[in-house]
Amino acid sequence: MFQSRTGQSTVEYAVLAAVVVGALLAMQVYVKRGTMGKVRSAADQIGDQYTPFTTTSEFNTTHDVTRNDVTQPSGLVTSTITADEKQTRKGDEHVNSTLESEKLF
Repeated sequence: MFQSRTGQSTVEYAVLAAVVVGALLAMQVYVKRGTMGKVRSAADQIGDQYTPFTTTSEFNTTHDVTRNDVTQPSGLVTSTITADEKQTRKGDEHVNSTLESEKLF
């Protein structure tokens, strides 16, 4: 009689473990959706995102540098930067409506 109770307890634990695993598998979809929602919310707080189909930009880049070039008799040229390099970039970038980008996919 003791063996049948031990077998019954083992079956009860196995059923309990199966229920827990089943519940975790059922919750997996909701956990994924919750995580994706939080990532989307964080990205929306950053601002409009770059997409190659909906982003337009126009920039002018200026690169200022002072160099000293010395040509050796052998034809070898040695170039030395004699002052700080400066690079400026002016312009703007515009991200079109996300509704248009969703139509592409």
